[in-house]
Amino acid sequence: MTLLFKTATNFTAMTDCLILPVWEKKHLLSHAKNIDGALDGALTAFLKKSTSLENVGDVSFFSPMSKRVKATQILLVNLGKPEGLTSAAFRKAMEKVAGYLESQHYKSVSFSIDDVLLKDADINHTIRFIAIALQHATYRFEPYKSAPKTSALREITIVTTTLDKNLEESIKQASAIVQGMTTMMDLANCPPNICQPNYLAEQAKLFSKAYETITVKILDEKALKKIGAGAILAVGQGSQQKSKLIILEYTGTTKTKAPHVLVGKGITFDTGGNNLKSFEGMLGMKYDMSGAASVFGAVKAAAELKLKINLIGVIAAAENMPGTDAYRPEDVITSLSGQTIEVLNTDAEGRLVLCDALTYVERYKPQSVIDIATLTGAIITCLGDVNSGLFSNDETLAEKIQQAAKTSQDGVWRLPIGEAYDAMLNSSIADMRNIGGAAAGSTTAACFLARFTKKYAWAHLDIAGTASIKTGLHRASTGRPIPLLVDYLLQL
Repeated sequence: MTLLFKTATNFTAMTDCLILPVWEKKHLLSHAKNIDGALDGALTAFLKKSTSLENVGDVSFFSPMSKRVKATQILLVNLGKPEGLTSAAFRKAMEKVAGYLESQHYKSVSFSIDDVLLKDADINHTIRFIAIALQHATYRFEPYKSAPKTSALREITIVTTTLDKNLEESIKQASAIVQGMTTMMDLANCPPNICQPNYLAEQAKLFSKAYETITVKILDEKALKKIGAGAILAVGQGSQQKSKLIILEYTGTTKTKAPHVLVGKGITFDTGGNNLKSFEGMLGMKYDMSGAASVFGAVKAAAELKLKINLIGVIAAAENMPGTDAYRPEDVITSLSGQTIEVLNTDAEGRLVLCDALTYVERYKPQSVIDIATLTGAIITCLGDVNSGLFSNDETLAEKIQQAAKTSQDGVWRLPIGEAYDAMLNSSIADMRNIGGAAAGSTTAACFLARFTKKYAWAHLDIAGTASIKTGLHRASTGRPIPLLVDYLLQL
């Protein structure tokens, strides 16, 4: 899907469908008024007779039948009261519009944004909301169907009556976010017999071929053993698929500047290991690498936008399987940091692969580190699918992430870490246990990671509730938290 920007001062933009917002009681916005004038008042006459457009998000289409307006159809959408238009209401309206557009099989649509001002978001984010809604409506993941269906919609043009270079930049940002979300969703939706650690490594190599600004380094099991990354190796030792640490290095400014780092949990399938999950618990576990997929998506967006930062993306990739070679409850393993871990539950494996990755990134002397992981079921109990859990050892970093969440509408909720919770991880035979018990599961998991992040500013995003849709037997990637991550990177 391509995003474009055009002016339409003479109302002659060629498109299958021109979307014109109207306020409640069918009041036309400025661009729509101009279109109405070009049609000799036909829009106004149509609206007087129309019985639709009563509620926010309602749509009604009109065929202009005039050479002066080259749109095949005009789609009118009710945005409610101009003084009360929130981003949440606008996004819901856009979801309705997107569903309608997809049902009509349009190849190109244009969207007039003149006078569309949200109470809690700028025009930059308004454009993003349009793009993301249409991306979700048109996204398909069907490479493994014998007769895949593809979306007809290929081109979206944002139309204004005046030239604005800032809007052109907004289009670029929205396009990069959509590309990043699509990358994440394609990887996360990929079946686990295909998307294994080596597959992720191959995808990283393709990034380095596509972008001159990205270089790739891959540590296989031999290299991981050499440096002493015992935690990630333990998680993957029950699988025939070999674990890997994948490093994507994006260079957008002078190499002497310290990088920012994103670390992704890449458990390509999680059976629970010898602490085997139930059927219900195992369903959807191909999405346990959504953190890794989000790192791929965020790095791609940074490269597309040519951001003037240095960014390191690290993916800790492994498959958690049971078997005679698998690690066991009550094993003691030695992490890359040298700290020892008593394993009490092999289904608490994400924190184990992450702890070695978080230790590995110390060598970059990073300005900040954010890890992204589908880490705990407890975060779903706590926050549902609305907000991702946020934990941090640095107030400035946490505030930046919270601001990015607010502007992108990709929500987070900050939860505590601290000594009282950390003590729940203490072990009598090792430096720590990998679980803290039934209480405060998301917080004790974050406290575990915090033990490996004392040398830099760090934040942890638990995306177990937000990264995928979970409805009965249906599972699908949401593309979150790509909007949040890109907004954060743009702040930098």
